[in-house]
Amino acid sequence: MKSIKFSILVLLINIVFSTFCFAQTVDRSVAVSAYIYNFAKNVLWQKEENIKEFRFHIIGTDKDIINEMNKMSQAKTLRGKPIKITNSTKLVNTDGINLIFITYEYRDKLNDIYNSVEGKNTLIVTDLCNNKSDIMINIIDSDVGSLKFEINKANIINQNIMIMPDIILLGGTEVDVSALYYEGQQSLRRLQKQIDSLEQSNNELLRIQKSIRKELLASQDSLQELISKINSQQIVLDRQRQLLFQREQEINEQTNKIEENEKHFDILTSKIAIQDVEINKRKEILESQLIEIESKKQQIIKQTNTLQSQDLTINRQRNIMYLLIVIVILVISLVIAIYRSFRIKKKMNKELEIKVKERTNELNILNAELEERVSQRTAQLVAINKELESFSYSISHDLRAPLRAIYGFSQIISTRHKDSLNVEGQQYIDYVVAASVRMEQLINDLLNFSRLGRKSIELHPVDLNDIIQEMKMEFKQKIEEVDAQLLFDNNLPVLKGDKSLFRQIFINLIGNAITYRRKEIQLIINISHEESSKHHIIKVSDTGIGIKKEYWEKIFNIFQRLHSEDEYPGTGIGLATVKKSVELMNGEITVDSVYGDGSTFIIKFIKK
Repeated sequence: MKSIKFSILVLLINIVFSTFCFAQTVDRSVAVSAYIYNFAKNVLWQKEENIKEFRFHIIGTDKDIINEMNKMSQAKTLRGKPIKITNSTKLVNTDGINLIFITYEYRDKLNDIYNSVEGKNTLIVTDLCNNKSDIMINIIDSDVGSLKFEINKANIINQNIMIMPDIILLGGTEVDVSALYYEGQQSLRRLQKQIDSLEQSNNELLRIQKSIRKELLASQDSLQELISKINSQQIVLDRQRQLLFQREQEINEQTNKIEENEKHFDILTSKIAIQDVEINKRKEILESQLIEIESKKQQIIKQTNTLQSQDLTINRQRNIMYLLIVIVILVISLVIAIYRSFRIKKKMNKELEIKVKERTNELNILNAELEERVSQRTAQLVAINKELESFSYSISHDLRAPLRAIYGFSQIISTRHKDSLNVEGQQYIDYVVAASVRMEQLINDLLNFSRLGRKSIELHPVDLNDIIQEMKMEFKQKIEEVDAQLLFDNNLPVLKGDKSLFRQIFINLIGNAITYRRKEIQLIINISHEESSKHHIIKVSDTGIGIKKEYWEKIFNIFQRLHSEDEYPGTGIGLATVKKSVELMNGEITVDSVYGDGSTFIIKFIKK
């Protein structure tokens, strides 16, 4: 029964996707977005139970696909979890990204992106890519104008992603991995054959080299033997010449003793042979003695070196002894000097104690006088603050009264006497009305800024999640008017501070982001939280016009404006109010910006 229900469900999905593929001839970006969503539904990532939201990243600048993916993420969830869409032209950080879609114009970057995410449990979807060996899922156009896709299961399994068997039923085909493997094996076999032939030639050369070496050694040994034989034969010949010379002289005298001489000659030859043997032995003894002499010479050289090193160590030790004697003398003199200085210091300490007692009495009298002066000055400052507060309220009232009169009379002239004015007069009246509105805003901002310095601040726990929800409701209409996005972390901290000051901070930062936005791209405002060992860090970033580096500190000064009123309206007090509010809660604020690419305001509060 379950198998019948499952097959019916698969059939319905196939029918829906068939109709969707037919409809994609009208809008391809809608079909691509739907395909990507269904690919994600038909794969399983590792440890999905630990994933709070699925992150899909788009590599490319196709605005239609980006908009459709954002609509899909807002309208749908994946297995009950939200989907977050991001995009860029290059992949910087792959941590936490579950799916990457590479658009047609960036398909050449597939190899680099595949190498950077290999083994990181990330699915890559490409559009019209020709590199079949590196793809995981590749969307292609069919002959009838609908969309199809190719799937390389080997690459997906290599990313530790489990594929559901029904993904092929969505209209896809598997890449022939065996053909790719066969081509790789053929190239490896050719390389192996080349290596084997090179090894054979190398072995043949080694064999020839060994045989040549053996022949050389044999020829050297035979030459030495021949030389020794020639020398011995030369000695024998010399002796025989002497004997022959004697015999020639004795032939005439000893003709009868020839036989005895022959015997004597045999005896002499045997003795000569014995003497040759003895001579060879003595030669060997001499050679061994020469070797021993050389070794003894080496030992003598080593012993002389050790004696020299010992002389050096003796000299060093002698110098160290002299130094120790000098140090002992210096230590004795130092001890004597310390003892004398100790006695002098003891005497001076007694004198200082008397002077300290006298000075303490004088300081007590001066402290009493200072405390009385401080209390008087505090009372004067309290009175001056009250006078300043009443003065600021009276000034604001005195300024607003003529301002309201100017605004009211200008409105009366522009409505009742509009027909009696020419175009130039009507334009001047409009200028007066706009200037009155700006003056009213400027007075209100100045009053709020002046109240921050006089207001008593009591720090208590404030949940920033509640503040952000209020900001979301307050700026809802403006964000919808400019087609912007307000993103924020769901785990913002609870910090010690003042709720009204936190409201002032976020109102001004979000309002500035909306005011100083770029018209050509969608405004994205992101509020995030980080922690270090000592600080809570709140970051408010936007994709606005950005700020040049030389103005990063000046923008927090009051009345500091970088643009004219016609380009971007404002009073130049908002960021000064933000800085003062942060400092009143013992925090600090800085900015990090790229001109033309957005800004990030960084607020740090000390952990307590």
